[in-house]
Amino acid sequence: MRLKRILFYVLFILLLNSAWAQEPQLHWEQYETPEEAGFSSEKLAEAKALYDTLDAAAFLIVYDGRVLVSWGDVKRRYMCHSVRKSFLSALYGIRIDDGTIDLDKTLAELNIDDKDRLTETEKEATIRDLLKARSGVYHPAAYETAGMKAARPKRGSHKRDTFWYYNNWDFNTLCTIFRQETGDDFFADFKRRITDPIQMEDFRLMDCYYHLEPENSIHPAYPFRMSARDAARFGLLFLREGKWQGKQIISKEWVRQSTSIHSHTDNRGGGYGYLWWIPGGEFKELGMYSALGVGSQIIAVIPKANMVIVQRVDTYIGKQVPPNARLVKMILAAKTSDAKPKPKVSPLQNTPSFKRPELIRLEDDALSKYLVRDYQMGRRIVNIKKMDNELMLDSPSFGKFKLFPIIDAKFVVEDFEQFLNYEFDDSGKPVRITLHQTLAMADLYSTIIEQGIEAAVKQYEEMKKKGIQITEYQMNDLGYQLLGLNKLKESIEIFQLNVKAYPQSFNVYDSLGEAYMINGDNELAIQNYEKSLELNPRNTNAVQMIKKIKGKGILFDFKF
Repeated sequence: MRLKRILFYVLFILLLNSAWAQEPQLHWEQYETPEEAGFSSEKLAEAKALYDTLDAAAFLIVYDGRVLVSWGDVKRRYMCHSVRKSFLSALYGIRIDDGTIDLDKTLAELNIDDKDRLTETEKEATIRDLLKARSGVYHPAAYETAGMKAARPKRGSHKRDTFWYYNNWDFNTLCTIFRQETGDDFFADFKRRITDPIQMEDFRLMDCYYHLEPENSIHPAYPFRMSARDAARFGLLFLREGKWQGKQIISKEWVRQSTSIHSHTDNRGGGYGYLWWIPGGEFKELGMYSALGVGSQIIAVIPKANMVIVQRVDTYIGKQVPPNARLVKMILAAKTSDAKPKPKVSPLQNTPSFKRPELIRLEDDALSKYLVRDYQMGRRIVNIKKMDNELMLDSPSFGKFKLFPIIDAKFVVEDFEQFLNYEFDDSGKPVRITLHQTLAMADLYSTIIEQGIEAAVKQYEEMKKKGIQITEYQMNDLGYQLLGLNKLKESIEIFQLNVKAYPQSFNVYDSLGEAYMINGDNELAIQNYEKSLELNPRNTNAVQMIKKIKGKGILFDFKF
């Protein structure tokens, strides 16, 4: 069936559906079967089969205020990446409406500057320009990807509101402006004005942090962790035009403004609003708009289908999932009839992604031996602290995670769901802390450090013979830890083993290309980036890195 016919049928069904305004509950309800909501179980099973090939961590569909399907671990908190920008947009809408923030104030009026001083022309940009990613300020920024850095225009190349560029400087500076103009902490205000009123179940302030890169900019990024079921509540708030259980949380006008196209970003009619993405092409008729982040983190709101779709990907271990519009089309096509007037529902079901071993209890006075300060763990600086009689890992570049003890020297890191392993000297002082998803990875890392890469390669081959599974993402993470320690030879060997084990993964070739590039092996770097592109033509990072190598030679400093 052609998509236009599908969309027409969906719209027709929704106009007849008397249950359009189902109010969300304190805890999510799930239709006992898709047929209760007017969807085909068989067609959704076909969509699930496609989803299973994507290697995402969680997927949740909300139809008419209830969960239609829940795949994967929808309660686990994953990194949001750039989805965070749509959270900021929502708070801006509230504060603009109450008169706290004036969209037309300029950076000069706001006394906004940066590490490398802004020019008078750059300071003419307004808050509205930053929300549209049209500031014309092309200053280095925190939390930029290699592709973003490579694509950044030259300073002074475009005046304000004349050119769209997906600009982390704009997005980070907006958070600085918000805190300055309101006098409130961004995360605390988000909790007070949004997460509490819409009854998010998993959100905690410790799941947010300010990520500062002082060598680049004085304006920090503001990463979040969030579960799929909480992200769905945020999407549902926008689907309800800013209203939750009869209370207008965000004005209907701001929902409309922020999710309207202010810049066209492709030749199919797609564009960018106020920190929201609006697709073109076939989804335009459904009024779809999305919050998107690295790895294909998605909160998609589809007003004319009365639907919210959330996808989470485990980027803790480096997973990347390519966008898949076909999956959304299959879900829409699964709508075959009206929902039942009184559909049968039950509590939301969940499939945990990680089975924790049995935990032990450590008394408060026994926790002090695990405390460390400014410990270099691969690419990250970490601190282990006490918090409410528990241990917590706190990294300036990665956030805060509770630690749950398994044995005397081994912990599970909450949400990250990997193992933290301690080694002590004879006096009981920690001498090494490693973070790996499996004991096998911890052993492999120790072998590299203590015996060298040759011994580790032999150990890896023995593990394979014994059937010990090490995923491409675990090996990739190990390779990047070694890069962070400036062990270039060792990291290249690990990436090469990963390519051999996963020859159809575009990501492993991309990582090997990066290692070669850092090592100055231009030709090998290009070969691997080109192989990555062959496997995934949408890998824009590979395109940018090839251009950078061919155009400028190697000017690359690795950092997390």
